[in-house]
Amino acid sequence: MVRTLSLGLLVVLTLLSFGCSSMPQASNENETLLVLVNDGISDTLELSGPNGTRRFEFPDERLLIQAVEPGRYSANGGDAVEVPPAAVMLFPQAVDSGRSVGPADQMRAMDILTSYVGFDSWFGREYLNFGPFRPKQYLSGEYFELKIEAEPAGSLVIIDESVWGETPLSIELTEGKYLLEVAAPGYRSFKRIIDVDRDLALRPGLEALPADTEEEQDSFDIMIAPIRALSDEGDPYGEVIASTMRVNFDSDPRLSASLARDTGVKEYPDFGPAEEAGADLLVAGNYRVEGNELYLEMVLYEATTRRIKFAETYLSEAGFAVFDSIDQVAASFASAVSRTLPEPGERIVEREVSATADLVSYERSIYRKRMIASRLEKRNLVSAKIAIGGLNDEVEIGNTGENIHSGGEGVPLNIFRLDYQRIMGQWLSFSSSLTVMLQGVDADNGISEGPDMVPSFGLFLGPEFAFRSETSDVYFTPSLLLGFAPPYSVTTSQEYDIDARYYTGLELDVGYRYYFFRRRGDRPIFLNLGMYFDMIEFAFTPGSDFGIVPLRGGLYLGGGTAL
Repeated sequence: MVRTLSLGLLVVLTLLSFGCSSMPQASNENETLLVLVNDGISDTLELSGPNGTRRFEFPDERLLIQAVEPGRYSANGGDAVEVPPAAVMLFPQAVDSGRSVGPADQMRAMDILTSYVGFDSWFGREYLNFGPFRPKQYLSGEYFELKIEAEPAGSLVIIDESVWGETPLSIELTEGKYLLEVAAPGYRSFKRIIDVDRDLALRPGLEALPADTEEEQDSFDIMIAPIRALSDEGDPYGEVIASTMRVNFDSDPRLSASLARDTGVKEYPDFGPAEEAGADLLVAGNYRVEGNELYLEMVLYEATTRRIKFAETYLSEAGFAVFDSIDQVAASFASAVSRTLPEPGERIVEREVSATADLVSYERSIYRKRMIASRLEKRNLVSAKIAIGGLNDEVEIGNTGENIHSGGEGVPLNIFRLDYQRIMGQWLSFSSSLTVMLQGVDADNGISEGPDMVPSFGLFLGPEFAFRSETSDVYFTPSLLLGFAPPYSVTTSQEYDIDARYYTGLELDVGYRYYFFRRRGDRPIFLNLGMYFDMIEFAFTPGSDFGIVPLRGGLYLGGGTAL
């Protein structure tokens, strides 16, 4: 047993030596996550700050991530930059070339950050120098190419208020909706909301006309687009949400609200009905119900320019409280729209999208789901386990006889097990195991000759039910046992030939797997801890009129990998 336990501890230490994450964690609430990029000119960095100068080597991806105290920092002797407390900040220059970082750097940095295990601990802090990019945009895991050619050539391409370059331009974006603007001096700007869910090629032609002047307004027509469900389980609440929004908007004397018809077009929102009606503002949104949670995202657009004015994200109760939740969300969003409206004679004002608690909660939720989904893409788990102690006893039934295998106190039991799980879904896997059990022969029965340990072999088959987080599984597995123990001989007062035994029964495993990996997409290894016990088991010898009910249970330790 000591050798068995030592082998188990060796497995644990080997797994722990791999570590699980290189994402820095904040040691206090004031620390900032500083992200630095380089252009491959130099692989070294000297970062000077309040605590002196430190030297770093850039990894192959040319992105360095460090948790730092607030203060002034300079890279490779360049100009000092103020790093505020409690933020996630992209250093404003590439540290080797000195160029200013642009949208491509912002996009790549956010994509890499959201791929790390542990980055969710930084959610809720202010994002600096990342432009419009937030974690929720980089958890879909799929990119699409956007090609833009415009006349005149050299027109400026602006996406979500960040300059991406000049036409002709080819870039990659994650799935989602973006405000695209193509502008050139002396031409009317091309503005359009694009829904990036596939590769797109756009060729806007700019009109050589002066820009229209915006008129002052005292009242505004607001149209509510159909609120769409994100799930495939129907749309039970879309009309209720839209109607409740309308009632709340009508309570503001500056607003005249109406409901847009569902045109069925793929592009969402469809600005056609709002443009036909001459509406000033358009409200669109989508929702998802998961368990007892209602996630709702609402967006306010300027209908004439299709420009996003602001967005709000809400996380509320579903179930029996869903209608109360809809009332509260509608009132909150209508109040936010009301605060955005100007006083009579002034223009509609814009405001920044804030990192609300609901948005942070939603980002953390989709981050964890994305981590789990990425881990489940490797659907085969292979592991080895050893028993490190437990109950081992037997009850003989049928006629009485000399009990060679009483398995009582002091009889060692070593179990070696090779497991395979095929992941079938979020909660379910198919589990199979091959087991070798070495059971000690009871010396109290006066055995003078015979083996010290008696082997038996088992096959376990059954479903595994698991509750998963981004780095761990808690599972239970009821398994059917089919086993075999070969014959052997022992000598006490006389020689006994022990016939072969066959086993059948049900066993229950309850366990915990902890996964070690740095980033989404890595091949994880895992530590496995658990316990097992026989729910019912019966051992018998063909042709015999008695059998044995083994009583076994104990703890096991092991490790494995995903394939």
